[in-house]
Amino acid sequence: MRVLLVTSRIARPILEEVVKDLRNLIDLDVFELRSVPIASLATTKLIASELATYEKSREADLIVIPGLSIGSAKEIQNLIGVRAVKGPKYLGDLPEMLKQLLQGFVFSPDVPADEVMREKLTKYYQTRLGEVLQSRKPLFKLRNVVFTETPPPLNLIYEYLVSEYSSVEHLETKLNELRTLSYEGVVVGCGVECRALDL
Repeated sequence: MRVLLVTSRIARPILEEVVKDLRNLIDLDVFELRSVPIASLATTKLIASELATYEKSREADLIVIPGLSIGSAKEIQNLIGVRAVKGPKYLGDLPEMLKQLLQGFVFSPDVPADEVMREKLTKYYQTRLGEVLQSRKPLFKLRNVVFTETPPPLNLIYEYLVSEYSSVEHLETKLNELRTLSYEGVVVGCGVECRALDL
């Protein structure tokens, strides 16, 4: 299976690093968006128009776009003629997505991959986090959260993006959900077109 990974200029070095051990399992190609520096600014219409100029895009069996991109990957599929899905919002989840893909897991053109794999990822991260934390010496603690001197991405922090659909009730619901999933913090931010959320 040949997979084309779409990424932004800023995220490309991270993407290359997280998938390097999977290149012997799956045929990967990487396409870097030219017109936006970060994935959350990219629309699927923009991604489709840039991919239309990349001749290798039609050679792929699957196109994986950034999970934070705006719109449906169906727009890309319709223009390019290759099945397209949303990847994870967090790039660290990309290797797990690709492994699940090889096992036949089906991903969505509309929902980011990490949300589709939420239950599997939650169990995986809880187990892995416990293993790694037990092997590391704490550098400092912030309340009950332990930070180590040389951590991989250990501390689960969720970024809540304020959008036109956001409300205080939605944020409270999300915070309750994150508590049950053992997230250790929340950063509240917004995209290019954001409005104030009255807290």
